[in-house]
Amino acid sequence: MTNQMPEQISWLQPALNQLATFEPESLNDDNSEAMDVVVAALRQRLRGLSVPDAKKAMQKDLEILAEWLAAPELAESPGHYVYGALFGIAIYGDMREFLS
Repeated sequence: MTNQMPEQISWLQPALNQLATFEPESLNDDNSEAMDVVVAALRQRLRGLSVPDAKKAMQKDLEILAEWLAAPELAESPGHYVYGALFGIAIYGDMREFLS
């Protein structure tokens, strides 16, 4: 049985579908193509928001994503790569880069 993705983070589904076509071991910090998939999804998600609103939205999405990924059946999900990428962006990224 598949754990249903929460509606609040359904914006990630196309990215997860695309990342599922990658070899699982290739989803790491060195995979710029995988990162491009995440960044494109994030740009769509945050487009038009202010920096404070984008930070709040991203924090909430990260919390929901982490909770969803805690399900045992999602242990091999590319969502873990997405979580790591988004977490890194949230900490080290300039949110303005993702708002246009």
